[in-house]
Amino acid sequence: MDDIVKKHLIREEGFHQIPYVDSKGIPTVGIGHNIAIKQSKEIVWALYENDEKKTIEYLDFYLGWWRGLDESRQKALFVMCFQMGIDSLRGFKKMLKALEAGNYRESYKEALDSKWFREDSPGRAKRVAKIFLSGKFK
Repeated sequence: MDDIVKKHLIREEGFHQIPYVDSKGIPTVGIGHNIAIKQSKEIVWALYENDEKKTIEYLDFYLGWWRGLDESRQKALFVMCFQMGIDSLRGFKKMLKALEAGNYRESYKEALDSKWFREDSPGRAKRVAKIFLSGKFK
């Protein structure tokens, strides 16, 4: 379809970057995209690729030193940021300071001394913390 149709649909459906419930009670996002139905693999991968790109951009902007970590620890920090978002990740001040300094035992300890480990995602937190400690991404 051409831009005229796209503009028409935006006028009719709106352009929503935040999900909302439409007039029929259907969770919707974008330009009338129903998110209450099974999404295609292409949509799921496009969402992931966008999220991956934004996560890397946030890490580069807020924690530029992360690129100096070895590959496994970069991946672990990426996974952590992907899960919780950059704002929450930045709250791990002691853990990040230890990681930046190369004090991996301390970064491990600080990752586990958190609500993330105690309440939110204990299994995931432990796996990521072990990568900080060992330098081996599994």
